Amino acid sequence: MLPLVLALLLAAPDVGPPALVDLNAASEAELMTLPGVGQKRARAIVARRPFLRVKELRRVKGIGARRYAKLKAMVTVARFPRARHRPGPRPRRRPPPPPGCTPWLGVGPGVPP
Repeated sequence: MLPLVLALLLAAPDVGPPALVDLNAASEAELMTLPGVGQKRARAIVARRPFLRVKELRRVKGIGARRYAKLKAMVTVARFPRARHRPGPRPRRRPPPPPGCTPWLGVGPGVPP
């Protein structure tokens, strides 16, 4: 009996944990393999891309707390290339004062006394 059990264990295919589905790279068909995700929710997920964190999946219409709790272990978010998310130059908070003007005193050319 023991040799039969060992033979069955060795012959069984290696079944590991299911592969994680990348929210940013998966097609609609791949997203529909997730439990509770049909064609409509898969389209909503694709429309909501790019995701920076898995937690952002909660913002998709139709994915509430219970569905998110089931899905969060099955999905991942791969890092997006920096080139796609590079912010532009930071806006200046205040333009520089015109030459010859001291704005903190409120005197200078163009400022009435």
